Amino acid sequence: MKLLAPLLALAGLHIASAQQLSIKSPRPGTVVHRNTPTAMTVQTENNGTVQEVSVVLSILPCPDGSCPNAGEDLGTILSVGPFQPVGQPPEQTFNITVPDSFPVGYAELVATHFVLRGDKHAPFLQIAGEIVIVV
Repeated sequence: MKLLAPLLALAGLHIASAQQLSIKSPRPGTVVHRNTPTAMTVQTENNGTVQEVSVVLSILPCPDGSCPNAGEDLGTILSVGPFQPVGQPPEQTFNITVPDSFPVGYAELVATHFVLRGDKHAPFLQIAGEIVIVV
């Protein structure tokens, strides 16, 4: 039981850090058309001493309704570049296009965000995803 408490605390920390990045649009269950530009808005929290480095936007097919682990495979890369969020809470909108060759059906849109935190510039990676329907 003594081992369980630190593991639960660590799991809570992981969940809390995962909530710092989110995909505001498209919303879960949105129909996304292949070969058509779609707005994807990525939002983060204002954490003070964070230096933005980059963001990768990608999409993974979910065959049989089961999505793979985005931390192991980013799937089809839709955009790679700097992340320069504005406003409160900070967010940035990107235009993405799912390629015509991507399979129809359920898929997970993924935002992978890399920052340097604190005065020691500790590397930090965040991943957020939303399930959409590709047609």
